[in-house]
Amino acid sequence: MGEERSEDEATPSAPNAPETPAVENEGLKAADEVPLQGNQSAGVKGTDAPSAINATNLAGDGGRLEAGVVGDVGRLEAGGTVPVKEEERKEDPDEHTSAFREWFDLIVRAAFWALILYLFFFQVSVVDGPSMEPTFYTNDRLVIDKVTLTFSDIHRFDVVVFSAVDSERSSESKDYIKRVIGLPGETVEIKAGRVFIDGKLLEEPFEREPTPCYFGNEKYVVPPYHYFVMGDNRKDSKDSRTSGVSAGLGFVPYSQIRGIARLRFLPVGRWKWFWRK
Repeated sequence: MGEERSEDEATPSAPNAPETPAVENEGLKAADEVPLQGNQSAGVKGTDAPSAINATNLAGDGGRLEAGVVGDVGRLEAGGTVPVKEEERKEDPDEHTSAFREWFDLIVRAAFWALILYLFFFQVSVVDGPSMEPTFYTNDRLVIDKVTLTFSDIHRFDVVVFSAVDSERSSESKDYIKRVIGLPGETVEIKAGRVFIDGKLLEEPFEREPTPCYFGNEKYVVPPYHYFVMGDNRKDSKDSRTSGVSAGLGFVPYSQIRGIARLRFLPVGRWKWFWRK
């Protein structure tokens, strides 16, 4: 609804009483110098003096009377109800048009800023599937941070959302959530349920399932500008371990990474902020 604007009622005020014209002293001074003739009075030439004086007084009283009447009317209107004309009661169609425009502008601006936030700052993602259990479960709502990647490189153990194509299910790209294990140029080796980076055992400071090997001992060399990712539920996750297999997701290009999982806000009882390792 647009902001309703009401006009304040203007309270009529009593108009000022007309000022009594000032009498010029020059006329009186000139009359003193001229001898009186017949019935002429000083200061009034060719006029009966009493009549002129009475007329002057009457005019003065009339002015004061008129001012008093006008003042009473002004006070009556101020204390009473001012009648509203019929045409003033009718709604102005321009007001509805203005309210509609205000709402339309508000919606357009909100949509614009929401798009800017989604494209450059953050997005909300919903987890679908068990591959990141016990860290995330199906229907968890997450806030994905896009700003950090503008100023910082991807770290090992970052939980990232990226787009990829699962050829087993569809030819269309969709979003996945996994944890970064191998960085560009590193050699990732999986043997006996454990992960090695460049020949050194990787200590993983988070809860996760043991890492099975799909093809015995596996070794992967991460290409430049790509990342090796796995789900925390290592027994039920399709990830970079299937590199070279048509059904796998393979290495993840940097350009396909949308952001880092920062906050789980639903369900409320499992609210959590995820710090970078």
